[in-house]
Amino acid sequence: MKSWKIVVPMLVVLSMASIASAAEQSTSSGMKGHITVGVNGGITVPSGKLAADYTDDGADMGMGWDAGAAVDWFATDQLAIGADANFGAMKAKDDPSPGIELKAKTTQFGLHAKWFIPTGGGKLMPWLGAGVAMYTRKLEASGGGATADVSDSKPGANFGVGADYMVSEMVGIGINGAYDLTFGKMEDDVDGDGVDDEIIENWNLIRFNAALTFHFPHTTK
Repeated sequence: MKSWKIVVPMLVVLSMASIASAAEQSTSSGMKGHITVGVNGGITVPSGKLAADYTDDGADMGMGWDAGAAVDWFATDQLAIGADANFGAMKAKDDPSPGIELKAKTTQFGLHAKWFIPTGGGKLMPWLGAGVAMYTRKLEASGGGATADVSDSKPGANFGVGADYMVSEMVGIGINGAYDLTFGKMEDDVDGDGVDDEIIENWNLIRFNAALTFHFPHTTK
């Protein structure tokens, strides 16, 4: 799957919006000091070897689901920094062997930054984001009443775009997408010879989510 065909257009659209809106940037939006708590959920799409066929040393994963949460603090009116956690799962489109079901599960804990594109005021808040995280990656095979898995933990990075719409002073709804890139091969000593074997060359994915965010304004005395 050529994930760049999805990610690149999203980045281009948001970048064009940034350039256009910067020309009409208004005074402070008053977000500095705000704390937000958000939850999100949606679909996750495999990329790279997660999406590749078994014949191409891939995991043949299909589209799955994911859910997560994040906490942010606005350091300025346009820049927010925070922490996030996400979990997602996918299932192989075809069984690797008759009666064997294969799943890929990803758990992520990370830190991120979001730049909110100036829009000259209003309720719409588009943003660009980037972060680093630790990813726990698990391949799980089950069948015949038994389950076996291989897992590891690797660092990675993610890059996202999104937009929030403030339905009230304290509640926002939105949509977003992110590309998650984990570093390093998944390896394990599957044959017991003391040497790690390559399980999958890379583990990358794309997330598309709907989000609900609660805003807690900074109060000054």
